[in-house]
Amino acid sequence: MYPEMTLGQKVKEARIHRQLTQKELAGDFITRNMLSQIENDIATPSIKTIEHIASILEKPVSYFIDHNIQRVPESELIEKIMALYEDEAFDDSIIQLEQYFEEHPKATSKRFLRNIYMNCCLQAAKVAKTNQDFDNSKRYYEKILAYETDLMFYDDAILYNIYSELAEVNARIDTVDESKSYDVKATYLVNKMVANQIIQGMYIAFVEGKYDKVITKIRSLDTKDLDNHNKGRYFMMIGSAYYYKESFEMAIKYLEKAIPYYRSGTYNSIITMIYEDLSKCYSNLEDYKKAYEYLQKSKRTEVVK
Repeated sequence: MYPEMTLGQKVKEARIHRQLTQKELAGDFITRNMLSQIENDIATPSIKTIEHIASILEKPVSYFIDHNIQRVPESELIEKIMALYEDEAFDDSIIQLEQYFEEHPKATSKRFLRNIYMNCCLQAAKVAKTNQDFDNSKRYYEKILAYETDLMFYDDAILYNIYSELAEVNARIDTVDESKSYDVKATYLVNKMVANQIIQGMYIAFVEGKYDKVITKIRSLDTKDLDNHNKGRYFMMIGSAYYYKESFEMAIKYLEKAIPYYRSGTYNSIITMIYEDLSKCYSNLEDYKKAYEYLQKSKRTEVVK
């Protein structure tokens, strides 16, 4: 009889046999709705979920595991998540995705799946906050921070929103130090976004040959608000602007500061240009030894290209 039963049927029969409700079996480990989906063979539980269910029902894990069970294809998972999302079942969406990530660790590197997961967490956090369930709101926002490093690279705006929300919900539950910490992070990101935008605007002015504007505006920035890429652009643009204004000593000062930010092989063309400009600056100042040194460096980076 048992070998013909599905995993969901086994769970349901064992639960009823022990006279437990779905809520009692689910406990705090999963939602009752998720357990219902497992019992109806709509959702595939992770090994940890099976272990939890087995321990409550006092059954061996092997009783519930059917080694012939097919893993849920990614396309099928996405369809399920989208359906749950439309029904605003964000908790269940998160659980399904976390179980999938647990079983398929490489899936966490797929940006599309991660974006779905982060959006589900974001919506769940908003719902919890609206319901004044600030502890759960904090929990969901912090799940998104598992991808904090990636967000720093490709979406400062989302990360700023997460930091701001965490500052607020932590204030609501009187975790003041955490609230202040996230507020500091949010403020830093705002400054960084504004500074990077100014750098972009100054780059356009530089291309247009408005060197006085570049020097005047860009020097008012605090470099601590810039990421490393834009720090390099900052020093290079000031140095190049001074070079074109024939203020060679000032040009050298800033161009040499730009070098450490462009030593990666990714920026060979930029570092070559900086070396060439430095060679010209030293040549104009009749320091031919340094001019030759930078000329040789520019040729070596060209070869690497």
